[in-house]
Amino acid sequence: MSQNKLVANYSNAFLNLIEKNEYKSLEENLIVLDLVLQNSDVKSVINGLDDSRKKLEFINSFINDDKKLSNFVSLLNCENRLNILCDIVTYIIKFINNENRNFEVKYASKLPIQNNDVKELNELFSKKLDANLAQVIEENDLNGLKVSIDDLNIAVKISMSDLKQRLKKHIFKNF
Repeated sequence: MSQNKLVANYSNAFLNLIEKNEYKSLEENLIVLDLVLQNSDVKSVINGLDDSRKKLEFINSFINDDKKLSNFVSLLNCENRLNILCDIVTYIIKFINNENRNFEVKYASKLPIQNNDVKELNELFSKKLDANLAQVIEENDLNGLKVSIDDLNIAVKISMSDLKQRLKKHIFKNF
């Protein structure tokens, strides 16, 4: 079985145990766990521990009183699947964000992007998608603007003002 399929299977099985009202506290724990697991020093410590109980205790020390998550990590440990924990955490965080309609928007351009422009674009996309958007601004070599909303990529080679006018026209045309 491929690792992606394995991650999806474990993640979906865990998500079936979680009620929607538990998403917020679970997400908080998962974000902390994700930050910890991304750290190369922490990975070295986890990989360096020979005793699986010590690995489990170490990982559980970052989980804040969430029995379901702690038991899930214990299950992964028993099945020697801690190596996919980081991928599972990422998968579940993305699932919760999609359920709550929280998306990350990346704006990338060669030229500096004005905060007013980003704010206006965020408002337009937020209304159109009926979602909460977190913004990230990056620099790249593209002559124009590239907008990435999670997995949806939109690349345009037009000026910012032209883009804003086209978006406004398109959005208002549909109402």
